[in-house]
This record gives sequence, structure tokens and C-alpha cells, in this order.
Amino acid sequence: MTSDPQAPLHVPFEIAPQRPSSNNARVWYLAGMCPYFGAIGVQNVVFMWLMTQILHASPAQVGLAQMLTMLPMLTVILLGGVVADRRELRRHLIFLQVIMALLPLSLALCIGVGQLSYWGLVSVSVAIGVVGAFIVPARDAMLSRVEDGEMQRTVTAMTGLQFASQIAGLPLGGSASWLALRFGAGPGDPLGAAGLLSVQGHWCSSPHGALANYLRPARMDHPEAGRLPPSQPVLARPCGMQPSALSCC
Repeated sequence: MTSDPQAPLHVPFEIAPQRPSSNNARVWYLAGMCPYFGAIGVQNVVFMWLMTQILHASPAQVGLAQMLTMLPMLTVILLGGVVADRRELRRHLIFLQVIMALLPLSLALCIGVGQLSYWGLVSVSVAIGVVGAFIVPARDAMLSRVEDGEMQRTVTAMTGLQFASQIAGLPLGGSASWLALRFGAGPGDPLGAAGLLSVQGHWCSSPHGALANYLRPARMDHPEAGRLPPSQPVLARPCGMQPSALSCC
């Protein structure tokens, strides 16, 4: 029994989406990453300023808060990698960035109504760490869609910009006392941090907005998604395989 040579060949592979221009995609990816890490730099200073200068937390309380903030990157990031493998990255990242932006804005609101507390500050800090543990694997998974054969160059640029953006955010966060003195009741006024938290929220919402709209998801429900067109080269990859599985191992 012979098969019909004209019959379409079905394969258990996902037809890879057409890549955008590699240079444009890489620029959007790297530029979108900068405000996110700049916001992290602002957070590192502002949260410690609020905890030590405003709430007058003890060294034990500061250490506990730091431990709880960093714990999600040790534990939840594993779950974040699994979720990134099973989600369409565009919608997934947009959702995560919106949640990330709302957290510092909620803390700024608490400061504005005079309800800042130690556990409230810790809760927001831990929540930011949890959301970040989902963002990092998803962002790394998207890297495979923009590198286009220049993985080492893209990773090198990403690493340099990551640290440069975070360093740039540190002095901005350090201006909390000056802002409190200039616009508040004095250097110990927590309102000095409210504006910086608003900036952090804005920066957290912007990193992958343009890129997520620039890179469209692959559609497996398309009529031609499961077959190989004759005489046309096709790039294929096993369904469900994403590089984020490697980033969290």
C-alpha cells in the first residue's frame, strides 16, 4: 500500500511565526528592558528609605524584609518558568507588567492617605518579588524571538543595559529626602517617596508594551499550521518547547 505523494504532510510541530526585522526587534527588546530595571533601582533605595528613615525599623525587621523580598526569586521563579512555557508570551507579559505597575502605585496611595506601615511595605515588596519571578523567565523566553542568530551579542547588550539601568535608578531613588524637603513637611516626610513610587509604577508598565505589540503570537489554529507547503522552506520547533525552561533550571 502506497501513500498519495500529493497528500499534505502533517507533522507534530508548530510552524514558527515569521520573525520581524531582527535589528528592530532587538532594539525594542533592549530599550523596553531599561525602564524595568531602572524601576528596580528606584525601589531598592526608596523602600529602604521608607523602612529605616520613616518607619524606623530595627535591624532585625530590615533583615526580615530583605529576606522575604528576595525569597520569591529563589522559589517562585521555578513556577514562573513553567508558566512561561505554557503561555502566549505577548499577553502574559502585558498582564504581568500591569500588575507590577499597580503595586508601587498602591503603596504611593497608602502614603498619601497616611496608612503606611511596616507590614504593608513588606507585603508590597514581596508581591513585587513574586511578580518579578514570573516576568524574568517570560522575558528570557522572548529573547529567542529577537536574537535571530546573534544570541551572544544580544545577551551581552542585555546584561550591560540591565546593570546600567539599575545603577541609573539608584540616585533617582536617593532623591527621596530632597523631594520630602522640597515638597513635603521636611526630610522625614514620606510624601517624598510618593512621587518616586509613581515613577516606578510608570516605568514598570512600559518595558514590554511596544515589543509585546510588535511581536505577534504564533497561531496554531490557522488552517495551514499543521502542514508543510510544497517547495517552501519552513522553520519548525517542537510544540511547547520554550527557552524559559532552561533559564529556570
